[in-house]
Amino acid sequence: MQRLLSIIKWTAVVLFALIIAFLAIHSLFFTSEMKSTETIRNLADQPLVHLATIGLIVTAAVVWLRRGDRLTEKTESRLNLLVMFLLLAGSSFCVLVSKSIPIFDQHLCISAANALARGDYSQSLQYYYLNYFPFQLPLILFLSLLSLLGGAQNVMVFQFANVAANLVSVWALGECGVLIFHDRKMRLYVRVSALLFLPLSLYVPFVYGNLFGLCFMLLGARALLLYMEKPKARHLAAVVVFFALACLMKKNYIIASCAALLLLLWHAVEHKRLASALAALLVAVTGYFGGSAVQAVTSAVTGIQLAEGFPMSSWVMLGLQEEEGHEPGWYNENGYAYYCASGLDTQVTRERALQSIRERLAIFREDPAYAASFLYRKTISQWEEPSFQSLWVNEMARNPQRGWFALSLYERGKIGNAALWWMNQYHSIVLMGTLLWVLLCMKKHTFVSLFFTLYFIGGFLFHLVWEAKGQYTLFYFFGLLPYAVTGYLALARRVNGALNRVWRKRRLHSLPPQANV
Repeated sequence: MQRLLSIIKWTAVVLFALIIAFLAIHSLFFTSEMKSTETIRNLADQPLVHLATIGLIVTAAVVWLRRGDRLTEKTESRLNLLVMFLLLAGSSFCVLVSKSIPIFDQHLCISAANALARGDYSQSLQYYYLNYFPFQLPLILFLSLLSLLGGAQNVMVFQFANVAANLVSVWALGECGVLIFHDRKMRLYVRVSALLFLPLSLYVPFVYGNLFGLCFMLLGARALLLYMEKPKARHLAAVVVFFALACLMKKNYIIASCAALLLLLWHAVEHKRLASALAALLVAVTGYFGGSAVQAVTSAVTGIQLAEGFPMSSWVMLGLQEEEGHEPGWYNENGYAYYCASGLDTQVTRERALQSIRERLAIFREDPAYAASFLYRKTISQWEEPSFQSLWVNEMARNPQRGWFALSLYERGKIGNAALWWMNQYHSIVLMGTLLWVLLCMKKHTFVSLFFTLYFIGGFLFHLVWEAKGQYTLFYFFGLLPYAVTGYLALARRVNGALNRVWRKRRLHSLPPQANV
């Protein structure tokens, strides 16, 4: 078992290196931007500008190491508070300025939640949306609680809940950075890097469970890393609870649960701890069956039987299709059409989706060049669009009361273009920093340091076949920040060491001959 886990570890490191190298090098020469609802425009980029920006980052890191890396704990604590305050101010500003009106799935989830908060079960549990997507029930239950607390008509209650989730996520990621790399300053470095990562703050007006799930997942990751360092029952309980909550908010966080499961199995084998193995089992069971349990309890309490909804195979079907006016693997109406044509029969829809999947795979086998082109175009459309749809989701949620700043930001005015330029630069900065971490810190890779690596690999492979969207890949990308920071610090330390050696040699040669004896 230990040998198997070692193989998994090094396979993950190599695979991660290949994926990051591809994305990082590609991001220097090409970029993408949202053109319309399910369409991406691919553009040539400016590699020299990217390299110059990266050079400035490395230079700043070297200067910091040579002159500024002497923070006292008190000063560091104050800077951490300042960064968190700026993040709170920026996230709140995005809510207040955007005045985004929830549309599409957001609107349907909030409407069902408000009806549930009123006690109107027929309008909520038998509502149109849950007939199609019953897996959203845990999110709707959570939103109904917020509706009770803040009022059904106050959309900002949900959006400011996202602000809180954003703050906790950044706080938790900073803690994870400290636990992975055993450097107190990582707390500040990671939080500064998160503050500069604009898509996360731009997403706070978007009420769809993404940020709630991220918050719970990162709290679970922190508890997991704490347990790896000092095994305590309360940490293990927190791992199970937080990963379960993350999966309830968004099913995609099952991938993070799988990463946690692998680390727990490694810990069980390495330290011969049965508790770790049992926790791994609980993480798997609650992650996969938690939503079904919530649906069963809700049906028992209300007496209303929920529909089975879209089968999972429908999302794989969409992820393998290419429709006119849509990027490869992005959402189209075929799954909805099949479900309606079947009379909302899940089994019939599943069989039709599986048949469509078999047909697409046959096409890929017959034309490998097309298959490679499909996967390449699908990959860059969701991983190389540096805003991760954060501007687009707000642009679509138009409000006639928006002021000039919001219009300029979301309607691609000067502010929007400036924000997009920075997000494009930062996208390459993070990828190149992560690549530096893989290459320069190879000997320091431990199973514990690979949680976000496993999470990213899982997300990358999963979205090769699943429905594609930039808003999904954003949260895997966010987990790269601790690696990127460590990569630049590793390079800066090498540059600093080389400068010190050159300086010492020059000083030695400049001494008078008698002083050199």
